[in-house]
Amino acid sequence: MLASVLCALPTLRASAHEGWGLARDGAGRLYIADIPANTVWRLDQDGRLMAVHRDVHTHALMAGPDGRIYGTHLADTSRRVWAMD
Repeated sequence: MLASVLCALPTLRASAHEGWGLARDGAGRLYIADIPANTVWRLDQDGRLMAVHRDVHTHALMAGPDGRIYGTHLADTSRRVWAMD
């Protein structure tokens, strides 16, 4: 049986943008699109966070069958797709 729970959370000022860009590679690392900062971050399994791609306005990330992380660059009219090893 599924139960729903209603709880009151404190009102906080958000400073982040919702992200569509989440991808996990074969090694279990998580890639996160940080839209306001135009940066892609990688969260390693040991908790280390590092910027792995800067100056890219991306909403979509995905892990390809070749092991590369793919994303879009939407900041200009080129609408490019990029790949990261």
